[in-house]
Amino acid sequence: MFKSMTFVAALTLSSIAGVAQAGSSYSFEANRIGKAFYNQDGEKISAGINDKAGKVHSFSGEYNEKAQTFSWSVTANKRWDSLWLVVNSGGNPKTAGQQGKIGMIYFSRENGNNLSIYKYQNANSYKTQELIASSKNDDSFIKSMGFTKDKNKRTGEFTLDVSAINKAFGDDGIGLAYGETIGVWMHVFDRRGKNGAVYGKDGGLVDWDYKKHGWVDTDGFGTAKAVPTPSAAAAGIVGIAIALHRRRKAEAA
Repeated sequence: MFKSMTFVAALTLSSIAGVAQAGSSYSFEANRIGKAFYNQDGEKISAGINDKAGKVHSFSGEYNEKAQTFSWSVTANKRWDSLWLVVNSGGNPKTAGQQGKIGMIYFSRENGNNLSIYKYQNANSYKTQELIASSKNDDSFIKSMGFTKDKNKRTGEFTLDVSAINKAFGDDGIGLAYGETIGVWMHVFDRRGKNGAVYGKDGGLVDWDYKKHGWVDTDGFGTAKAVPTPSAAAAGIVGIAIALHRRRKAEAA
C-alpha cells in the first residue's frame, strides 16, 4: 500500500507540474518615457517609433495559454482610429520564416468596431492571405473590444478567444501567441477623409485606406510570466501521499 501511495505522490506531483507549465500566462506593459518605451521591469525597449498618426503613450497585453485568450490595449493621441498588429515570441517574422504561421490583426473603430484576423504575410496580408476570423460575419471569438477617449488621448482594446483561431493555423502554426519574450509590429492609423476599412460580403477586408500612419516595431523584449499554482484539492492529495511515504520510512527504520 505504501509503495502504491508513494507512486501516486510522485505521479501527482509530476502531473501538477506539467499542468502548471501548460497553463502559463504571459503579460507585459510598455510605457513611453520621453522618446523611448520601457517594459514592466523598467527595461528599455529597443524599438522603431513613428508618431505621424498620433503619439503612442503606452501599450500592453496578455496571452493566457490555458484559457486561450489574447488581450491588447494601446493608448495614443486622439486622432488615431485603427491599427494592424503582428506579434510573436521575438525576432523578425520575415527572417524567421513565420509567414503563414502567425496571425495579423486589423482593428478599426469605423462604422462600428470591427476586427479581422489573417495569416501573416506582410502589411497587405488581407489581400493575399487566408481570412481566419472576422467580427463582421461572426463575432463569437470577441470577448470584448472598443475605443474610449480621455481628453487628448484615445485607447483601443480588445480581448479575444483564440482557441479556435490558433487551431486554424494547423499543427505547424503558431497563431496569436507569445512567451517569455514578445516581438511587436504595431501600426496605428489616422483615416480622416479617407475610405478607411472596407469589408466584403464574407467579412474580409477589401481595402485599408488611410491618411497617415505611425508605428512601434520591436524584435523583442521581456514579458512577465505567471504560472497557476495547484488547486487546494490536488495539493491535499499530494500532502497525504507524502505523509504516508514518510510513515513508511519511519516504520522501516
